[in-house]
Amino acid sequence: MNRVEGLLRAYCCARAHPWQAREGAVAEGGEAAIDVTVDVLHWLTAHGRDSDEALNRVQNRFESEMEDAYALGS
Repeated sequence: MNRVEGLLRAYCCARAHPWQAREGAVAEGGEAAIDVTVDVLHWLTAHGRDSDEALNRVQNRFESEMEDAYALGS
């Protein structure tokens, strides 16, 4: 289990999302991931950070990692 799966399992339990290894789990995990993201953005905003800047940085890092993974796979 990777870090994200562990986080989402813990988050689902805390938020009463019934996410288990079964049919529909990925969709439920996806919804929990959105919930986590929204809560993190609220946390950043409450601590004086710009949520748009954070989202831009996340998108840039994600795209960079995807490019790196693609380059390694070719």
